[in-house]
Amino acid sequence: MSNRTRAFELDLLRGWAILMMIFHHLSYDLLYLFEIELGRYIESDTYIYIVHPIMLIVFTGVSGICCVFSKNNFKRSLKMLIAALALSIGMAIASWLTQSSLYVYFNILHLVTVGTFSYALIQKVESTRPSHDNEVTTGKKFAINPKFVTHLLILLAASVIFISAIFISRFDHVSDNVLLLPFGIIPRGIGGMGDYLPIVPWLGFFLTGVVVGRLFYKSKETLFPNTPVWVRKAGAPLEWMGRHSLWVYLLHQPLIMIILYAGRALKIW
Repeated sequence: MSNRTRAFELDLLRGWAILMMIFHHLSYDLLYLFEIELGRYIESDTYIYIVHPIMLIVFTGVSGICCVFSKNNFKRSLKMLIAALALSIGMAIASWLTQSSLYVYFNILHLVTVGTFSYALIQKVESTRPSHDNEVTTGKKFAINPKFVTHLLILLAASVIFISAIFISRFDHVSDNVLLLPFGIIPRGIGGMGDYLPIVPWLGFFLTGVVVGRLFYKSKETLFPNTPVWVRKAGAPLEWMGRHSLWVYLLHQPLIMIILYAGRALKIW
């Protein structure tokens, strides 16, 4: 895909979300590890209930859209699984070194891994359908497009996940089963976490993004081909971050920690 037809708007949105995550993690470290008030804004209602959710919805939704572009989502999900495990191990080591609760058992990287693998399974099921089976006849007058049915089923799954979010938190701390943690139920004995983003409700936004991608990005090209050059140049840094979001996400926290602890050692703060 040429740079001219590439869906740059998705890179731009994902890059913005990644940048916001960097600011979030920087502010978290400043406030809770170094007791620097500059990061206090993350405790404000505006940030907690508006800014932060929007950031997460954009990233998970765009990640769902981008699955439609991939030729091999099984391979992508395996690569992300390795990255997610590396992140969890790295944050466990960081927690031990800093004597802080920075543990990451299941966060946005784990969530996107689950979402990508789920869509890979959907694609696998679709690929087993006979090539001539373009529509399912339900009678003499009606025919249903299988892709339409797939869209409805994906949206139904997303709706079930969203509805589950209404009552699932009631089960927090009532079980010792750690396998419930990815689904949004915090078991007894789990201490502080540096980051947490469960399947309920966030996988719902990912699945919604999948449907958006299947409907609006069938050609796998930008929806804004006539965007002025100056706009593309202005957004180039965010586009770059969006294209390399996995590496940016994995590396930004260690770099932040190195810089902050170096500054503390040099008595800058």
